[in-house]
Amino acid sequence: MVDRQGTLKRRNRLAKDHLSHEDREAFRDADRNWDRLHAGLAELLTDWVWESDADHRIVYVSERLRTIMGVDPAFFIGKLRTEYVEEAAEPEALEAHLEDLKSGRPFRDFVYSTKTPSGLRYIRISGNPVFDRNGAFAGYRGIGADITDRITAEQRAERNNQALVDAVESLNVGFAQYDSDDRLVLWNTAYMKLYPEYADRLVPGMHFREILYATAERNIIPQEAGRVDEWVEQTLRERTAGRAPFEFQIPDGRWMLVSDHRTSLGGVISLHADITEMKQREEAQRQSERRFAVSFNFSPGMTAIADIEDGTQIDVNEKWLAAYGWSRDEVIGKSVLELGIWLDPADRKRFIDLLMANGSVRDFETRHRTKSGGILDVIVAGEIVPVDGKPRLLVAGYDITDRKRAEVAILAAKEEAELANRAKSEFLANMSHELRTPLNAILGFSQIIRDGVLGPVGNEKYLEYADDIKSSGQHLLDIINDILDLSRIDAGQATLEFEEVDLRDTVDSCLSLVRERAESAGVSLKAKYRKSVPALSADRRKLKQILINLLSNAVKFTHRGGSVIVEVALKKTGYLSIVVRDTGIGIEPADIPTIFEHFSQLEQLLTREHEGTGLGLPLARSLCELHGGTLELTSKKGKGTVATVCFPPERVLPERKRAVGKRSSTG
Repeated sequence: MVDRQGTLKRRNRLAKDHLSHEDREAFRDADRNWDRLHAGLAELLTDWVWESDADHRIVYVSERLRTIMGVDPAFFIGKLRTEYVEEAAEPEALEAHLEDLKSGRPFRDFVYSTKTPSGLRYIRISGNPVFDRNGAFAGYRGIGADITDRITAEQRAERNNQALVDAVESLNVGFAQYDSDDRLVLWNTAYMKLYPEYADRLVPGMHFREILYATAERNIIPQEAGRVDEWVEQTLRERTAGRAPFEFQIPDGRWMLVSDHRTSLGGVISLHADITEMKQREEAQRQSERRFAVSFNFSPGMTAIADIEDGTQIDVNEKWLAAYGWSRDEVIGKSVLELGIWLDPADRKRFIDLLMANGSVRDFETRHRTKSGGILDVIVAGEIVPVDGKPRLLVAGYDITDRKRAEVAILAAKEEAELANRAKSEFLANMSHELRTPLNAILGFSQIIRDGVLGPVGNEKYLEYADDIKSSGQHLLDIINDILDLSRIDAGQATLEFEEVDLRDTVDSCLSLVRERAESAGVSLKAKYRKSVPALSADRRKLKQILINLLSNAVKFTHRGGSVIVEVALKKTGYLSIVVRDTGIGIEPADIPTIFEHFSQLEQLLTREHEGTGLGLPLARSLCELHGGTLELTSKKGKGTVATVCFPPERVLPERKRAVGKRSSTG
């Protein structure tokens, strides 16, 4: 290779010697020939040739660039280095390279990336300064090489290496890798956390023997104290031979599991896991099994452990033996079919099917046979439990033969009570009819006397008595009617006359009936309706009976100056609600169930001002339920009460729909 620096030195020397004109021309010809020779050699020995001017703009790139990179050399012509260099291989390399260019210094192996029409490429260039005839700086001439394949391969290798490191770091177990000479190559953070006692002494290239001695020095394996050398040599031999995974406990109480794996290159990958929780679970399992054994033997039930498939008895407790009459030797190893325990074998099949479907069975009633042939009514519970590493059936039976007899007696008593209740209801219904006839007469005659139909009454006192007779008789008739209605409902004899009911008209009508009572009590009474109130398929008289009962109660228990409001609304769910809201004395929430019992009153609410039979709310609720609806109360002592009647969507009538006919209380 021609020495370019030698040529420059010779040129400087000739300049000093004041060459003649002819000599200078000869020198120029030689220099041009040298340049052509240099360019030709570069084309042969390198990838491509480039040149820049004194302003560092590219003025020439050899055609070989097109062959190597598939890029037209014109892509670089006229550009400064900073216009096409995307990024230097090293962070500070570009700055140093630009400083070289500025100072006109030669440079070698500057690596950068550039975006070309053929994509991102990585290029390595070298260059020497070029001087003109007068020794002035004229630019650079250099060579370039495409090293994209090498760089991308290095980047891929780096990514793969980083992925490996990340994978090792992500392990939740300690990881340590040793080469074929048993020297430490790589370890992760989890490994250092497991052994913080000597983690600071780990260095790449550390021999496994050194790690063993460091372990012994820090007393990590106290059971080997006093025989360190022997333990180290033994461990090395076992490791070379391929030792099985093993466990050991360190002084802080933790348990470790170590597993070594020989690699294809002769190295070792050692995995270390903290198994303290697992050991604790195992100990807890052992204790649980001991407790289970005690519970099993002293269980109050007839308890057995059996094979799930054929019911072979594995163990039974003393209670079981006493109930069935067998000895332990007669039972263990025998199936329940051989022993004939299940009176109906089909019951056992159903029991096992439920067990397999649900994992456990509770309150399974069946009948068992004892050794002597006696029959036991039993409730059986079963569960699948692990015994000796296998799923087994744990079954506990309870003798309910006293109990079954008691149930028969209770059932008979219940039937007698129901008969008596029906007889009572029928009696009340009949008596109500008998009482209403004379009461109607009393009411009629008292009205005749009060109105003076047959002539004036001589004494005004008699008129007062007539008013009292009529008022008392009407009150008694209301009570009898309530009793009659409840009796009919209880006896299943109540019927409903369904028709289309206009709720606005019905509510307004009920308000007018109680308005006089409300005004005399100083209680305001009003109704609120949504813009559209649908019609209801209901028994008009029964519906009014419900509303009057609720309104009367609300007025009765509201102090002077209070208010009672009725709200009617169709809910988004399709249910229609009628809400009676008062500002009265209210009741405790815990007492609400009591006031729905027949003939029940809350003692603390009863004064002579608040008299009543306690039939109004139970009757109203029963009538609501006949319509398929509900009646609910919410209240708070001293804060008033809200009664909500709710009818289901099927009772709400769309436009032009009609519903007529009768329905029994059970329909």
